[in-house]
Amino acid sequence: MPPDVGRLRYVGYYSLANNLLSGSLGWLNITWLNHLDLSGNSFRGSIPVTYCALLKNISYLNLAENKLVSRIPENIGYLPNLRWLDLSDNKLTGNIPYSLTIATQIKKLRLMNNSLSG
Repeated sequence: MPPDVGRLRYVGYYSLANNLLSGSLGWLNITWLNHLDLSGNSFRGSIPVTYCALLKNISYLNLAENKLVSRIPENIGYLPNLRWLDLSDNKLTGNIPYSLTIATQIKKLRLMNNSLSG
């Protein structure tokens, strides 16, 4: 990723889907983001816990079809505007976070093809 992409702070809509991108997701530092689609790439590592603090305005988050591992951040379901969350087709493990089980604002939740329990 070009380093300047991670410095964009006030972008509302961000889609880099299906671009054969790789690396970790730690480079993103966008605070006013409403729509983020990074699906269909080869991002590795974990979903940064900081996303749950930075992305307070996010309504659409699609990280499907990557190579993400580890657990889903526990507080991801507390994002107040999140309506669509797709984390399918990764290598996520552990329990489904409690915050997702009580997140009534989420209308579309896709977690299939991972190694999740609970």
